[in-house]
Amino acid sequence: MMDAFTLWLIGTGASVVVVVAAVVTFACYSYLRGRLPLAVKLKGLEQRLFQVESQYEELTGQYKDLVDHKQEAELELNRINAEIGDAREWLRENQEKLIELPKKREEIKKVEEELYRVNEELNQAQARRLDEEEKAAAARREREAVREDKADLVKQRDSMNNEIHALRMQQQDLQEQMSELRAQHAQATARIETLQSDLRDTEKKLKEAQNELKKAQGDKRSAEQECEDARARKVTIEGHINAKKKELDGIQKSVDALKVVFDGLAEATGRNVSVDEKLADLKRPVLKLEDVGPEPRDAMGDGSERDAFDAMRNHIAEAGFTYTERSLLAFHTSLKTAEISPLVVLAGVSGTGKSQLPRLYAEAMGMHFLNVAVQPRWDSPQDMFGFFNYMENRYKATELGCALRQMDLMNWREDSGDAAKAQGGMLLVLLDEMNLARIEYYFSELLSRLEMRNAVGAGSEESVRLASMPLELGSLMEGEQPKRLYVGDNVLFVGTMNEDETTQALSPKVMDRANVLRFGKPERTSGARNDSQQGQNEPQGYLVYEDWQKWNCQSLSHDDKQELDRVCGHLNTALQLIHRPFGHRVHQAMELYIANYPAWADNPFNKALADQLEQKIIPKLRGISQDTQQQAGDVYDRIEEIIRQTQDEALLTAFEAAIQPQVFEWHGVNRI
Repeated sequence: MMDAFTLWLIGTGASVVVVVAAVVTFACYSYLRGRLPLAVKLKGLEQRLFQVESQYEELTGQYKDLVDHKQEAELELNRINAEIGDAREWLRENQEKLIELPKKREEIKKVEEELYRVNEELNQAQARRLDEEEKAAAARREREAVREDKADLVKQRDSMNNEIHALRMQQQDLQEQMSELRAQHAQATARIETLQSDLRDTEKKLKEAQNELKKAQGDKRSAEQECEDARARKVTIEGHINAKKKELDGIQKSVDALKVVFDGLAEATGRNVSVDEKLADLKRPVLKLEDVGPEPRDAMGDGSERDAFDAMRNHIAEAGFTYTERSLLAFHTSLKTAEISPLVVLAGVSGTGKSQLPRLYAEAMGMHFLNVAVQPRWDSPQDMFGFFNYMENRYKATELGCALRQMDLMNWREDSGDAAKAQGGMLLVLLDEMNLARIEYYFSELLSRLEMRNAVGAGSEESVRLASMPLELGSLMEGEQPKRLYVGDNVLFVGTMNEDETTQALSPKVMDRANVLRFGKPERTSGARNDSQQGQNEPQGYLVYEDWQKWNCQSLSHDDKQELDRVCGHLNTALQLIHRPFGHRVHQAMELYIANYPAWADNPFNKALADQLEQKIIPKLRGISQDTQQQAGDVYDRIEEIIRQTQDEALLTAFEAAIQPQVFEWHGVNRI
């Protein structure tokens, strides 16, 4: 009787033999099948499947026999386990005897070990023998199968030769058909490529036509609106013309009458009036020391710029107004750059304290202050400074003309007294609502003179003459010289403007020569200054012009200048793409602004650069449309990259909002 291990080994070997036989059979079949043409494979497939099914049934029968042997082996194993149990029971009964015979037990153990070793060797030999027998049987079966396959293959070869001949004939026919199909395919491919090219051209022309149609529709709407506006203006102008004709007739009659009066006055008073008499009105003082204090202000604290700035900020807060420190820094720095940017413009929403900021700043700093209300009818410098009345043979000066005469250190220098003290200080002029009239009409000549002041300097009489505003005085007496007004760095100009449909926009000329600070909607409103607050701010003295000059810096450090040159080059390259580059004046103005930005501010270079981008560069994009200017998107990306370098999130947000509409609409940064 075989033991359990031998039975298991036999069963396992048989299973392995079955699997190996199946694998070998499949491999042979795959090998032979791979060598045959498709037609032969298909023809002999059914027969081969039948053979495989027969082999599978045979292997299935062998497997069932092995399962039966396995069951018999399990029964034998159970029997052996029962005998082992009986033996163990006998051992328990004879344990005392076994303890008495230790030597015999050792000998029995050695005999058992030797027997176990012999059994192991016997089992291994039997396993090898069974394995060899199985291999021999498998080889015999494989040989018989190969013989059968060989016979089948001989038959199939003869059949295949006949089929190959037929297939070759079919191949020749198919090759001829393939040649024809290839020629047709080449013609079709060429036709498709031609059609695709035509389609792309058609789509391009269609897109261009759609763009032209869209543009034409916009032009049509604009033209229709302009026609309607023109018709309305025509009706209005015709009415004005008729009214003006009537006024002109009346004026002509008045002129005729005045000529008679003038002739009488000329005979009564005589035309030869001295220059001093003609300018008597211009010489009246409008700037008074009691408004700023009779003595020079020894600055505030230790006299430093920062102490003055802190005192100014506290003064504004005590007056009941609220401005962010960033806005105050920008305003203060813009005034310090009046040498090259002589105008500071405060633009934005009405009622946000634009007019109060210059007044409070002047009060806190100890500057003379003059508020000039611009009128819509202003169209010449005479509206600002005054005019010569030929009827009276006298110069009729405005308050601004008188104030500028008082501050003129070149043509009207005072030697001593209160007049000299007033002249030695600073004057801040506020042009309130300056865009009610066209700024270029009444302010452009002064801007040109201020620019000439920097170009020629103030070292010679000729340079002073070129930079001075001439005063019209009629005919002069023999030996008298014309009089002029020289506006120096001791006069600062600030203008306010509301941006609505009733006002005029700033021209590029003014924008290049100004720093524009925009005031948006305030986060909260503040009350106006009351009477009790006014009493708490007595004049502390006037700021001396020389002290103001000490705060001004003329140049940047080497590293900052190199960085600014790089940024300006990058910006100008971008703006050139849309034909809106800037010149040396803007570059120099940006350099002067950054150099004068207070050093105590956190990250002053980036903040000053962001201010100048907001004030001078980004407004140049107004009106740009990505629909009509292909480079606009690239320009936006380059400028946005520089804005990100300044780390000014408010400016970045405002810029991104401005490029969202179809046309670039810049409303500034709300820093209030």
